[in-house]
Amino acid sequence: MRIDPELGWTLRPDVSGLVSDEPWQADLATNALGFRDIPHGKKATGVMRVAVLGDSFVFGSGVKQDEVLTRRLAALLGPSFEVVNLGVPGYGTDQALLTLRRWGPLLSPDVVLAGFFWNDVMENASAEMYGMRKPRFLLEGRGLALVPPGGKRNRGASARLDAALGTRFHLWSLARRAFGTTRDGVEPEEREERPVMVDLSLRASPPSREPEFALTWALLAALAREARALGATPLVFTVPPRFLVDDAVKTKVLKIYGLGDDALDEDGFFRMKEACRRHDLPVVDLLSEFRDAARAGEALFLPTGIHWSAKGHELAARSLEAAVRDAARRPRP
Repeated sequence: MRIDPELGWTLRPDVSGLVSDEPWQADLATNALGFRDIPHGKKATGVMRVAVLGDSFVFGSGVKQDEVLTRRLAALLGPSFEVVNLGVPGYGTDQALLTLRRWGPLLSPDVVLAGFFWNDVMENASAEMYGMRKPRFLLEGRGLALVPPGGKRNRGASARLDAALGTRFHLWSLARRAFGTTRDGVEPEEREERPVMVDLSLRASPPSREPEFALTWALLAALAREARALGATPLVFTVPPRFLVDDAVKTKVLKIYGLGDDALDEDGFFRMKEACRRHDLPVVDLLSEFRDAARAGEALFLPTGIHWSAKGHELAARSLEAAVRDAARRPRP
């Protein structure tokens, strides 16, 4: 990683021969643009270029270079497609949007494919993640105002919104606890909170989540507009969390937070998909296929942690292939 004044952090370019105790990092390499991918030059005539945005799932944490989703997808699509991996660990929808703004004009994608993971909601509303400062957007009226990493908010509408978030809403107490920070000298509230992964999928989400959801839906809409402005077709795919795929993990989560068996909606991403429908943004939901494969005995996740195994990446690529082909056939915006 390296600090970036606009994006918060990026990957270092031209990394190879990384010394690590993790076997999956033995062949880890980045290209000249600073992404875990092969070099990409000028787009060849007749080739459809697919730019894939996302976080550590798109980056491929835990799997080898040739096992990553984008490599698997490229192999399935064949030589008439070129798949570009723009995933960076820790990125939310906001940093994915800024990544597209930075690299989209150079790469000229025909399809923009963006992954959505449950913690994007939390990350989008945060000014700091994983000990690093990050950019964030504020909803001001019907628009989005960008606050750069470490940037100071003015005393206008954005400042009032920030103050309201800090004093009223769940995310801020969660973030302050996670980072051990305080606001205006006030200690973080000491009370049990559900993580956003649960609240996103509840049949009845608490009202305190609505500002976070609204910000994320606005960012997804902005990402779609940015893709269309580049002449590309936007497409979003869901990244199913382990607790929605593995029935045993789901049971544990419900017990931990004192929730009944019917507290979660069977369609764990229904809020996100409804928001995308309002903005005419197509969504490929991987949840159903991941559930079916997991119940058939497929080990789709690494032994520990949240990330996909090589089989998970392979399944995601197979699930996305048809939708990417269809998006490539649509008339350019």
